[in-house]
Amino acid sequence: ETVTVSCVPGFIQEWLSEKLEKIDRIAAGFREEYKKRARVAYSILSKHFDVKMPDSGFYIFPNVGSGIRAHELMLKKGWAVMPGEFFGKKGCMRISLVRDVPTIRKALDDLVLCCSRI
Repeated sequence: ETVTVSCVPGFIQEWLSEKLEKIDRIAAGFREEYKKRARVAYSILSKHFDVKMPDSGFYIFPNVGSGIRAHELMLKKGWAVMPGEFFGKKGCMRISLVRDVPTIRKALDDLVLCCSRI
């Protein structure tokens, strides 16, 4: 006899449905955490630079005057940030918000100090 299955078996669909619901809950937690980090970064950066609150994602682009010069200064302090010029944002710095809040605060304090010399 030949058996033909035209869809995924029901028990696999149920299992996958449970996993997808769990993934949605986990993703919601990540989204909230990145929003929190963006709010912290924005609150620090907006006091010193022209910057917009990111709508989503985990990057923020403050206008520091010279993204390339700020990049060089930040590298000397041990921070890996990218000039916004590489992303079409002249004068900006691309800052990733993937680290924890205390690390983000320290990096942004260093950025403020570095950019005061530009």
